[in-house]
Amino acid sequence: MTGLEFRVMMEQFGRDRLPFPLQIRATASSAAEYHRRCHEASIGIATKMDEDLREAGRILLDPRLRIEVVGHTRSTSAADGSGDIKIRGHAAIRHDSAAVLIQQPGLDDSSGGPVTVRLVASHRAVNRVLGALPESPKGTHPRIDIPRPSPIGRSTANSVVFDSATGSTSREHFDRLLGRRRTSAGEILVCPGKTTDNRVEKNLAGFHWVDNADDGRYLVRSGSTVSVIPASDSDVAAEVRRLATELAAET
Repeated sequence: MTGLEFRVMMEQFGRDRLPFPLQIRATASSAAEYHRRCHEASIGIATKMDEDLREAGRILLDPRLRIEVVGHTRSTSAADGSGDIKIRGHAAIRHDSAAVLIQQPGLDDSSGGPVTVRLVASHRAVNRVLGALPESPKGTHPRIDIPRPSPIGRSTANSVVFDSATGSTSREHFDRLLGRRRTSAGEILVCPGKTTDNRVEKNLAGFHWVDNADDGRYLVRSGSTVSVIPASDSDVAAEVRRLATELAAET
């Protein structure tokens, strides 16, 4: 469905905020034009609505667990990053079912395109939402673990920045590995319950992925130890499931 159709559908379910990280920006030239487009979107939703879509909407409103995928993949035609393409995925899980959202890129970084909504069995949600990631082989370099006595990093939607670490040999290897040209990078979050309005949440867990050009994919754990781990598709899925299991045990 179109992005506007998805927004209208969520409003019909009583929610005025989109599930993170989905973004939809109105492009109408006037209020009258916007209302006309919303009316058309409402008609479009009515033709698409069935019991699966209704159930997906209900799960999105009140999930037990959420998985949020956000990042960028680099266009091969724009080495300077001007062609970076936004990655957006969201899975809401409740009991035996899950609603999985994948949003296509929009005109720019702050607005997404069409949204695919799927109702799936809960055990399929992880693989479905990770389908938002581009294809990449497993990284070829061995795992690196660097202990740190204090927080050394900060993250953005498509990068991981580390300011200091211990161990010169490991640090040099670490810097070389994460300093290589990237084809994709981002963050995967596992969050309990429904989203909060201000996006400041407690008890969430997550990690970053980094795809290096001419090499492959790594996941990056950041805690008392910073770990850079070569990862296949199944490795990334296993990490998400591990975090989900730990989160469920804490809540």
